[in-house]
Amino acid sequence: MPWSWWKFFWAERSRPVHFRRFARGPEWPEEWKPDTIYLQGEDGRDWAAGFLCPCGCGDIVYLNLLPHSRPRWTAWKTWRGLPSITPSVWRKVKCCAHFIVSNGRVIMCRWEDWPDE
Repeated sequence: MPWSWWKFFWAERSRPVHFRRFARGPEWPEEWKPDTIYLQGEDGRDWAAGFLCPCGCGDIVYLNLLPHSRPRWTAWKTWRGLPSITPSVWRKVKCCAHFIVSNGRVIMCRWEDWPDE
């Protein structure tokens, strides 16, 4: 069966929303909520994002948002008001989860899900 992008288009939209909001502040929170992506920064500039790993391991994932450093990610609120992060997040330690955050949904990436060319 030929690969169809429609299959992945509708599969992504059928997933439940995992992250529902951003929370901004100059420091990390004392208690981390599983449905929130925390942005750390001041004066309207965010320099880091942190959230509980969506795989369920309980670790906190920290991402760099500084524009002139590498690696870096971009976090924004979609027109629906849900968080998105690009590019994908691939943890190299512990759970080694690889995922995409798009419109609040978490899409876990696995090589066996990719179509053969």
